Amino acid sequence: LNEQFRTFGIRQPGVILGHLRNKVKERLAQEGSANDQSDGMEMAIAIIDLEKKELQFAGANRPLFLFRKNDDYELFEIKGDKQPIGVHWEEKEFTNHLIKLQEHDSLYIFSDGFVDQYGGEKRKKFKTRNFKKLLLSVQAESMKNQKKLIEEAFEKWQGSNEQIDDVCAIGVRVSFP
Repeated sequence: LNEQFRTFGIRQPGVILGHLRNKVKERLAQEGSANDQSDGMEMAIAIIDLEKKELQFAGANRPLFLFRKNDDYELFEIKGDKQPIGVHWEEKEFTNHLIKLQEHDSLYIFSDGFVDQYGGEKRKKFKTRNFKKLLLSVQAESMKNQKKLIEEAFEKWQGSNEQIDDVCAIGVRVSFP
């Protein structure tokens, strides 16, 4: 990522994901044959330009959630492409989404660890639907309070179950200078 962003100065998330895919395939000697190991990763990249009031987003099997307040909070899900960083049977360029931002928009990118976590009374996955509801329920809160409430919800859901994957969520509330 540092090489793409700092060394080469690339500022389009879709291009960055494409370059990372090529690097992973090169390092893992993946050529696209049936015998290749299918190692890879999911990733979301968001770049915010506060001067232009724009967000660029691209995802490899990961979405971005944008909450915008009109009368109530409305969720916009910007889907990533259904392909990983690594070899894929139908590779295509990653889509670079350009979104005009508004003051107080809230943006979230996250790994699948939260939604895939087993827990609750019936030891089921948390699921994306419940994650959306959780994020919607905390929109009136400060980002600091959101972090606390989201962590508490995860811990309560997980209970005594083992954590099965990495859990990473990044939330940003837009405020223009």
